[in-house]
Amino acid sequence: MVHMGKYTDLLASSTSFARLLDDIHQFEQQQSIELHQQQSIISSTCSDDDEILILSKTAETKQKGIVKRHVYTAYIKAGFGLIMGLFIVIILSSMREATSIFSNWWLAKWSDDESYRYRILDNCTSLQNNNKNNNNTIWSMSNAEWNNHRNQQFYIYCGTVVLVGMLNPWSFIPAVISLIGLLYVRYCFAPCFRDLRRLESITRSPVYSYLTSTIHGLKVIRSYHAEHMCSTEFFSHLDDNTRANYLIYITGRWAALRFDWVALIFIALVTILSMTLRVTGHRYFSTADIAMTLSYSLSLMGLLQWTIRLSVDLETRMTSVERVLEYCSLEQEPPAQVPLNRRPPSTWPSHGRIVFDNVSMSHSSDNQSLLALRHISMTIEAGEKVGIVGRTGAGKSSLIQTLFRMGTLVNGQIKIDNIDIALIGLDDVRRHLSIIPQDPVLFTGTMRSNLDPFNEYSDVEIWRALEQVQLKTLVADGMSNGIHSIVSEGGSNLSVGQKQLVCLARAILKMSKILVIDEATANVDNVTDELIQRAIREKFKECTVLTIAHRLRTVIDSDRILVLGNGELLEFDSPKILLSNPNSHFASLVEQAGVAEAEHLRTLANMKSTKDNHNLDQELLLDSKETDPLLT
Repeated sequence: MVHMGKYTDLLASSTSFARLLDDIHQFEQQQSIELHQQQSIISSTCSDDDEILILSKTAETKQKGIVKRHVYTAYIKAGFGLIMGLFIVIILSSMREATSIFSNWWLAKWSDDESYRYRILDNCTSLQNNNKNNNNTIWSMSNAEWNNHRNQQFYIYCGTVVLVGMLNPWSFIPAVISLIGLLYVRYCFAPCFRDLRRLESITRSPVYSYLTSTIHGLKVIRSYHAEHMCSTEFFSHLDDNTRANYLIYITGRWAALRFDWVALIFIALVTILSMTLRVTGHRYFSTADIAMTLSYSLSLMGLLQWTIRLSVDLETRMTSVERVLEYCSLEQEPPAQVPLNRRPPSTWPSHGRIVFDNVSMSHSSDNQSLLALRHISMTIEAGEKVGIVGRTGAGKSSLIQTLFRMGTLVNGQIKIDNIDIALIGLDDVRRHLSIIPQDPVLFTGTMRSNLDPFNEYSDVEIWRALEQVQLKTLVADGMSNGIHSIVSEGGSNLSVGQKQLVCLARAILKMSKILVIDEATANVDNVTDELIQRAIREKFKECTVLTIAHRLRTVIDSDRILVLGNGELLEFDSPKILLSNPNSHFASLVEQAGVAEAEHLRTLANMKSTKDNHNLDQELLLDSKETDPLLT
């Protein structure tokens, strides 16, 4: 051992260790030079192809940008030359595209030309049927107390059956079995689907009607904070309709799955039968025949399914036609017009005298239905003011409906100025009577069309009628176009009182000899009530007025009071005479109003009687002066 220690110490202190490191470094360099020389010798012995490959790899570059024009030119020159090549390419490409476009155009034109004729026939037939049914429906409701594709599919069906029968007559056996299965599925599916569709139609109507009525009454709903209640009820109707729709979808999926099962069984039977016949050698079937049999069997089964589905869909959709025809067959009212020789004079009624002779009325023509009025006999003189009172269900509205011929007259007759209203047309009766209903009815249109729907009066007369009910300022200043201003649906841009005054102005404009007031002031304030009563007293002084009222104060100044109960005439006399009998029904109604109100009603009745007596004395005095000249 010459030296020992750390590497750095040996390198600094020992010259022999440094010399040893230099020898090792020179040896490594010599080995590297020899290895490089050996690699050069090996590379010089490589083939030319390998050398070319190595050189190409070292010289490979990438072009940038679009393909240069000379590339296309060189490619075309390699074919037919530059000019000829371009010409041939353009001609061939143009011919190819023109042929493709022409074939598609001809196919579209040919098919569309045929379907165009069929669509015309189909649409004309459907339009004619729908037009006739819709007109009949609208007419009946107003007066109430599908062709080429089927033929084409039929011919396809027949052709498929014939072809399958020629290829494999034995396939008719599974076809019959499958047809029976399809018919059984239809037998189970069609009634449920049809009734569910009817149920969906029935549950759809409440959704629309409730939504419409809610929109119209939105102010009232919000004022009473009834949003949650109305939303709950609306969602209840919507849930009922959604359930029906969901069941329709589920039932359709159920039937589709069963149809697919039957089709699968049919194809399996046809396949097994065809293979069995070929294996047993009973009849030779080529592979093409078997494939064609299976192909057209699939088509046949698809047509059978389509036919079954179409029959169910047709039956289901015909429920709508059934409903339309049901409305078309509703029992009709009597004719609106009668022959000229049976029509009343144009001035009828000239007085307004009404006679009920043993009148019995029912709301239905069914003989088993209950009578709303029973044996009503009375006479209302011309110009008389009659108040009609009674409890709920007493027959007050039924009496008015009978006057307008809106019910079924079971017995008796009604005469107005000695003319039986049952012998004349409905238009002649209803056009010559005026009514102010409890719920005022306004239609979408202008103010003028609501006051004069038949355009019979001038603008001056209409403005005069509005002035008499104190609506002239509202219409002239509050509306942009005066009497030509738009009245929204149901008159929603007017208050209840204003709508009632519009109905009163309509009656004033018409000035019929008979006016019916059906609790017109039940939903208005006291000021509007007083305005209506004053206008009636002043403008209809010479007319016969029939007033239905729950507030006895409204009718206490009538000439006579008609008391009804359970459809029967209980009492018919002046207010004072009826109140003088403490056992009368009218006196009982007055007492139920309270002590103070009853006393006030009695006072008004006495004042009415005194006023009538005074007027009678004045009339007698005038008559006596006319007959005896000495009194003058």
